[in-house]
Amino acid sequence: MSDNPYVGLGYLSDTKLLNYIIPELAIQVNYDQNSKYHSHDLWTHTKLVVQNSPKDINIRWGAFLHDIGKPFVRVFKENPPRSIYAKHEIMGEEIVERLSRHLRFSNGRRQIVKEIVRNHIEDENSPIKKADDEAK
Repeated sequence: MSDNPYVGLGYLSDTKLLNYIIPELAIQVNYDQNSKYHSHDLWTHTKLVVQNSPKDINIRWGAFLHDIGKPFVRVFKENPPRSIYAKHEIMGEEIVERLSRHLRFSNGRRQIVKEIVRNHIEDENSPIKKADDEAK
């Protein structure tokens, strides 16, 4: 809930604590998205989305986990060379279900975070849509 979560999240990756706490997110560090829609690596993008999301614990968790499914659904296309991440929000929702139980989220938090992750692309009313769009 910091005013500058970008720095704190950087410490998590720099110290390798992220590898032990949420290894599915550690994969994002220096992960080239190879996409015309993103100029940042996936971890930088995630940190920016969290940084620019409303200061609400459930929304911040949703921002933190919104792209957790991307590395697991990556498909390479040749013409033009790029990566696509079809249905990464569905994979992300499934990961959040398991992870939120491991982290002992309340049932309410688990449902809210899953909904944010599942709907962060299509839902114009998503609480992280603006932050996600700006972090490209």
